[in-house]
Amino acid sequence: CPTYCRYVVCVSTIVLPVLHTFYLHNHLSFIIYYHKEKLEEGEEHNYRVVRFEVVPQSVKVEDLKVADKGSCTLPEATNSAPQEIDPSKDNEVLFTYSVRWEESQVKWASRWDTYLTMSDVQIHWFSIVNSVVVVFFLSGILSMIIIRTLRKDIANYNREDDIEDTMEESGWKNVHGDVFRPPQYPMILSSLLGSGIQLFCMILIVIFVAMLGMLSPSSRGALMTTSCFLFMFMGVFGGYFAGRLYRTLKGHRWKKGAFCTATLYPAVVFCICFVLNCFIWGEHSSGAVS
Repeated sequence: CPTYCRYVVCVSTIVLPVLHTFYLHNHLSFIIYYHKEKLEEGEEHNYRVVRFEVVPQSVKVEDLKVADKGSCTLPEATNSAPQEIDPSKDNEVLFTYSVRWEESQVKWASRWDTYLTMSDVQIHWFSIVNSVVVVFFLSGILSMIIIRTLRKDIANYNREDDIEDTMEESGWKNVHGDVFRPPQYPMILSSLLGSGIQLFCMILIVIFVAMLGMLSPSSRGALMTTSCFLFMFMGVFGGYFAGRLYRTLKGHRWKKGAFCTATLYPAVVFCICFVLNCFIWGEHSSGAVS
């Protein structure tokens, strides 16, 4: 495989004290793996690149044999010396690269299996047991507090001489009457409920489809496209539950409630993304949406 050379003169603008030896990787070896597809007789073969590797290497300029048309010959690995850089003076560096093609048995459809295969399948039993113990410990403490409080209240209710005092409830026992009171803003509550159901259904279906392998990493943007489509489609269920709750709470402006349900979550996400994009755009970043 031919090796191509490029001359670059590195000029040091700051004189640094020479305390260590600096080396530069000035050669890149590209190893490209291709798969030869099986076709019928008489048809030309198709070759698909399924993998590539890049190996950096440091090669001294004096060890390179430069030929015509920009090509050069690399020395053997055992005889090559690394390219040393002196920060106290100008350095002439020769950047080279080489390309080697190798046939691979990996098919085009299986080229992502390297990244999807789990290498560490060890179960972290210590973390799992630790989390379970903490949950049971906190649950036990909370249960003891609730049981002691309820026993004290039940003992007060069972006293025959203090019947009049037990009729007057105070503290957290007054909460049982709040479930029959309508909320102050039923439209916002129903809109939040509808948006939550819409997001829950979207996430549930996306996870299920991804588990079936229908969202491949090779399809760029498939996950985002599927999420946006399902979010719009799940608006039917979100609007139904939001409208049902709004009517249950004796709401009358159902058109405004439907509009609020459809625009509440997208408006919040748009405002957050717009503000963040303004900061990114102010820093002149290439990731800003303009």
